[in-house]
Amino acid sequence: MNNIESLLTVHRQDMELLRGESRQARSLRTIKDREMNREFKALRSKIAAEMPKSVTASFILRGPVTFMLTLLAVLSF
Repeated sequence: MNNIESLLTVHRQDMELLRGESRQARSLRTIKDREMNREFKALRSKIAAEMPKSVTASFILRGPVTFMLTLLAVLSF
């Protein structure tokens, strides 16, 4: 009976140690993820600021062309 109790005690201690290690690893991963997300957002905003803001004719004419096609389709019936 004494051996079983000592095994259970050792097992509990090991589990507490593993829980502590997993908490620490999880918190380190969270910290690293936050840092990487911050760096990624900064890089993305930097790239977006450097990209030219051009509007193509197809983007401007998309609405009127769609409207005209719809109107022609309705009138053709």
